[in-house]
Amino acid sequence: MGCSPRPSCKPARPKKGADLKSLMRLYRRHNRPDAMRESEFFRTMPSLSLAIHHAALAIDHRDKRFSHQRRQQRPALERAKQSLVATARELKACIQFDELHALIERTIHSIGGLRELYTYDTALRIGAFLGLAPEFVYLHRGTRAGARALGLNAKLPYLTVDQLPAELRTLSPAEVEDFLCIYKDYFAT
Repeated sequence: MGCSPRPSCKPARPKKGADLKSLMRLYRRHNRPDAMRESEFFRTMPSLSLAIHHAALAIDHRDKRFSHQRRQQRPALERAKQSLVATARELKACIQFDELHALIERTIHSIGGLRELYTYDTALRIGAFLGLAPEFVYLHRGTRAGARALGLNAKLPYLTVDQLPAELRTLSPAEVEDFLCIYKDYFAT
């Protein structure tokens, strides 16, 4: 989930020259379980308002800030929360992740300091509660670097599954996003 909240957001120790299949095995064994726990945490929230609270403030089950949002100022996160709470009805009405992502992007775009990764992670977390998962691999700083390292078109806002190497098509788009971000420095081009 956004390569952000977990200690295992760091890559496992791949062998030098590891191929894509080996890196994916490491991802599945080392990183995927924590991503699944994070998704489950948001999926099982008792209410949309609580899901928005945790997602907007970027806090986990321990009320600790997710690592990718640690540098963001608390006032910006509070403004994002207020804006997202005000759009709760619209968020709940979204029927696809892309629609949810776009709504969150429009809602918070004027709040300084909140970038693509925050938008994606917030959409992913609220989407987990709403039962909406990405259909595309959204590109932000880390995933863009991973896509570029694999020779993919990193200038796009997202990649479709058919644009991915065959090995990556066995992962969900959210997992590919996570994988590209985590293992970007290990891809042999």
